[in-house]
Amino acid sequence: RLAKRNQLSAMSDPMTGLLNRRGLQSVHRGLLGEEDAVILFDLDHFKQINDRYGHPVGDEVIRAFANVVRQHGRSADHKARLGGEEFALVMDGVAAQQARAIAERIASAFSALRMHSEQGEPFFCTVSGGIAFGAKDGSNIEDVMARADTALYAAKREGRNRVEAERPANVPDLRLVG
Repeated sequence: RLAKRNQLSAMSDPMTGLLNRRGLQSVHRGLLGEEDAVILFDLDHFKQINDRYGHPVGDEVIRAFANVVRQHGRSADHKARLGGEEFALVMDGVAAQQARAIAERIASAFSALRMHSEQGEPFFCTVSGGIAFGAKDGSNIEDVMARADTALYAAKREGRNRVEAERPANVPDLRLVG
């Protein structure tokens, strides 16, 4: 029993109770198909929160986001804190529109939370998200996470507090150059 408890402890994040990166990889060793999605989230300007309000408040912000993910993600989804202020949601059997709706619902619910400093000063925090999907012939989780990370950085570049999905390979980029 102790060995099992230690194994579970090694796969979960002690601050949030979510899976950690190792735990997420252990539950998702197989391929992700086209009806599977990975959403990566990153809290916006989190360093400024820690610098302004202190690390204990930053920890509360992290726990608050984990609770939002628990409340608004599907029960079957695998929820993880990858480290720092980065989180992942791995969804099996989800349509692209549903994955985006869930990601946006999580981002919206989190940005609406009123948090407080230790002195009672209210503040808000936002989150950016990136979504990627498995392939018809399957993709490993690391490949899909890398593509979700690219979409996440697009959300950051576009102004933060938003969700971006990867552009499917068969859709041309219609932005004009020059």
